[in-house]
Amino acid sequence: MKIFLAVLFIGYGVICKSQVRPLKGEYPNLPYEININKPYDSVWNNLVRFFTEQGYPIHVQNKTEGLIVSDRFNIKWTYEKKGELKDTTALIVVPMYHNKSNNTTIPEPKFNGILSGELNATLKVNKNSVLVVFNITNIQKATYNIKDGNTMYIPYTDYKSTGAFEKKLSYYLQ
Repeated sequence: MKIFLAVLFIGYGVICKSQVRPLKGEYPNLPYEININKPYDSVWNNLVRFFTEQGYPIHVQNKTEGLIVSDRFNIKWTYEKKGELKDTTALIVVPMYHNKSNNTTIPEPKFNGILSGELNATLKVNKNSVLVVFNITNIQKATYNIKDGNTMYIPYTDYKSTGAFEKKLSYYLQ
């Protein structure tokens, strides 16, 4: 009970002292959908090539079901500086947090800067095209447990796609 109250007290202090700075830029929504006017086999092969050439290890690959899921990997992320992306090659953008107690602004995830996640793609045949639905999913931030020194992974949802990912994918599929 004492530990719970200590965590609650610390968490309340952090919340009261921190303020989220919302993202200013316009970013694409996930999941990303694109219709490709090519045969299914061609789209499938290009999608597999995208995963392998971009270095995303494939965990699930089921051509019959039209499903590809990557292994978990560290995701390159960035933040906005004066309304612009600090790193335009990053896959996701995270908001900044302003700490009122010491007047500093830092990006979240502030603990050790590691975000990991998975990519998944589904293919569905339409009349004259193939619909590819692509998503960056299961994002987690790594943080250290001060008590035992172990790394904990916490679900993280406060992000947007930068659009860099969608541009690369469109290039491979067209």
